[in-house]
Amino acid sequence: MKKIVTVFIISLILSIQADVSKMAVLNFSINNSTEDMNYLSNGISDILITNLAEKNNITIIEREKIQNLIEELNFKNSGLVTEKEQSKIGKLSGAKYILTGSITFVNSAYRMVSKVLDVETGDVISTQSVKGKGKDNIFDSADELSSKVYSDILGATNLPGSGPELEVAFIIDTTGSMGDEINVVKEKIIIMIDEILQGVPKPVVKFAVVDYKDRSDPYVTKIYDFKSDIKAIKDDINRLSASGGGDFPESVKEALFMGVNKLNWSKDNTKVGKLCFLIGDAEPHMDYKDDYKLNDIVKHAKDFSLSISSISCSGNSSKGVEYFQDIANQTNGTFSYLTYTQNVTDDKGEEYVVVTEGDHEVVLDEMIVESAEGERVSSSFKFMEDRAKKKADRARNEDKTVEQAKEDADDFMATAPSVSEEKARKIKSSSTNKGEKKNNLDKIMSEQIKVLAEKQGIKYDKPKPKKIKDKEISKEEIKKEEVKKDSVKKEVKILKR
Repeated sequence: MKKIVTVFIISLILSIQADVSKMAVLNFSINNSTEDMNYLSNGISDILITNLAEKNNITIIEREKIQNLIEELNFKNSGLVTEKEQSKIGKLSGAKYILTGSITFVNSAYRMVSKVLDVETGDVISTQSVKGKGKDNIFDSADELSSKVYSDILGATNLPGSGPELEVAFIIDTTGSMGDEINVVKEKIIIMIDEILQGVPKPVVKFAVVDYKDRSDPYVTKIYDFKSDIKAIKDDINRLSASGGGDFPESVKEALFMGVNKLNWSKDNTKVGKLCFLIGDAEPHMDYKDDYKLNDIVKHAKDFSLSISSISCSGNSSKGVEYFQDIANQTNGTFSYLTYTQNVTDDKGEEYVVVTEGDHEVVLDEMIVESAEGERVSSSFKFMEDRAKKKADRARNEDKTVEQAKEDADDFMATAPSVSEEKARKIKSSSTNKGEKKNNLDKIMSEQIKVLAEKQGIKYDKPKPKKIKDKEISKEEIKKEEVKKDSVKKEVKILKR
C-alpha cells in the first residue's frame, strides 16, 4: 500500500512539474538610438522577467546563471544572439524557452519586438511587437509585450486542465458606438483568459462568444460556440470589429436569447460552473414587436443554473443601465460599471488622473501606494483593482442589493481619493490627455470568474508580498519611471543622470 501511495505522489509531482516551463530571458538589444539608452537593455528584460515570473506555469532561470553561460560561450547577452546560440544556452541552462528581443528608435517613436524559441524543437513559437512614442511609455509597452508573449506560450503549450469544469460566454456589443473600446475589450478578455487558466488545479475551461449588432446591420448576431483550444478562442475574439448600429438602441434581447439558448452549454451537467457576461454601451430595442422576452431568457438561464453578469461601458443610457442591472439581478449575476482612468496634464505641467464610472467622475492626485499584495502601484491602479474586487465580493453575496447601480455610484463617490471639486474643475478645464484611456474590464471578469471557480474547488495563489519602505513617492518620480517595477525604476533614474 505504501508503495502505491509513493508511486502516486511521485507521479502527481511529475505531472505538476510537467506544467511548468523554464525560460531564459536575454537582454534586449538597442537599435538606432541617438542618445545613451543602454540602460533599457537590462530594464526591458527585467520587466519581462518580473511579469512572467508571476505566472504559475513559468519558472525564470536566474539571470546570473545565464550571464555566466554567455560569458563562458563568448556570446552576446542580447537579442542579437543567433538561434543556434540560443539553443545552446537553453540546453546548457535547462531552459525550454529562450526569450530575446530588441527596441528600435526612430525620432521619438519606438518599436519593441520579441521572439521566443522552443529549445527542444527549434521552432519559434512567438514573435510579437508593440509600438509607442516617448520614453515615458516604454515600460508600459514592455508590460503589454509580456502579456502578448505569455499568451503565445499558453497557446503553444495548450496543456489540458485536470481540474473542475467551467463554461464562460461573452455577449459583446460590436456596433459603431463601441469603436473606441472594442480593441481594448478584446485585449482585456485575452488577458483575463490567461489569468483564469492559472488556477490550481488547472481548470477545464471552455469559452464562447456572441457578437451582436442590430437588425439594420449585415447580421444581428454571430455565434462562436464553446471551445477549450486557447489559440482558437483567441482567434474568435480577434475577429470582433466595431461597425454598424445606426440608432442608439441595439438588439440586446436577441443577443441574450442566442447566448442562453443557442450556445452549447452543458445544461444537464450540474457540476459544470456556468457564467455569462453581457458587455455593451446601449439599451435594447423595445419597439420590435416580434422580439424575445426578458422573462423567457431569465427562465431558460435559471433552468440550467446560468448566471448573467452585465458590464456597462461608457455612454450607456439610464434605460440601458436599468436593463443591464435587471438581467443580472434576475439571474443572480452582478452588475458592474467599467471604471476608466485617463492620465492628464494641467497647464502647469502637473499630472493627474481622471477616473470615470457611469455618470460620475473624479480627479486623483496620483501617488505610489501599497497594494493588498504588497506591491508598489499607482493609486489609480489600486483604486481600479479595488473596484473590481468589491464587485467580486458582491458576487459572493447571495443577498445582493437590487439597486446595484446606485450602490456602485454611492460607493464610488464615497471612496474615490479625489482632489477637491474646485481643483478638479480647474484641472479638467485646462488639461490635455496623456496616453490611452484604461479600464478594469479584465479585472472585473477575472475576479468574478474566480468566484465561480472557488465554488468548484479551484484556488488562485496571490503574489508574495514585497517589502515596501515608502508608501508614497513624488509625482515627478512617477512621470520618469514605470510605477510597478521598482528595481528597474531606480536603475533608470541613476543611469539617466
